[in-house]
Amino acid sequence: MIFTKRLSQKEYMFVATTKTNNKKGKLSILCDVAVATIGRQVGDIIHWPFKDGERKLEILKVEQI
Repeated sequence: MIFTKRLSQKEYMFVATTKTNNKKGKLSILCDVAVATIGRQVGDIIHWPFKDGERKLEILKVEQI
């Protein structure tokens, strides 16, 4: 999935819990943000709490690899 975060974009890949690597954007399929994307589609916006306040994450692309 590719999310927009403020004015930038960041790509994340949801992987098995044994294959995570936060620096490379590989997050566990069981992490909170991954679970929050279940049932969502391209164009959906998720309001997500961060340490410095709530941000909007927009799903820009979903692909199966």
